[in-house]
Amino acid sequence: MFGQDPEFPYKHTGKFTTAILLGDIINWLQQNSSRIILEVECKDNGMAPFLEKLFIKTNCYDWVILMSGDTSIIDEFQEYFIKEKQIENIKLGANIRRLNVHWKNKLEYMKFYEVGLNPDYLSNKDVVYLHKRNIKVFSNLGDYPEWWKTIHDYGIDGFKTNYIREYTAWLDK
Repeated sequence: MFGQDPEFPYKHTGKFTTAILLGDIINWLQQNSSRIILEVECKDNGMAPFLEKLFIKTNCYDWVILMSGDTSIIDEFQEYFIKEKQIENIKLGANIRRLNVHWKNKLEYMKFYEVGLNPDYLSNKDVVYLHKRNIKVFSNLGDYPEWWKTIHDYGIDGFKTNYIREYTAWLDK
């Protein structure tokens, strides 16, 4: 996005992105949108106190999800926001990739808004299991029509794709 990639489609226009602070994004969304839920993927430990202060300042608990695929960060957020601070309206997510016995045991004492599973390891039984616990399910990647059908058949709540136009065309059919 900084114009270093020769495949960058806007390189010739002189339009480049710059880094922006999370607080600035939240403030912009508060002023311009009431329908967007912002998923913030956290990749470093020690962010919980900073994020708590930001959430208190901006009152954005209802529409920001703190997500991580790093087990130590997932554990840190559960400890800080749920056990220590007991914040009821925080939305926490975990990209656990595969719902196995280890994660089923952890889910017994953790609180999540959403869980991400990889398409190769996701089953309808997993979706039912998580929905019974009031946890939304998303697929990390859905880039082909066969998977889009599975997403709809299983009742998956959301997914990430690199082919939004193709998905939209498929959905319209």
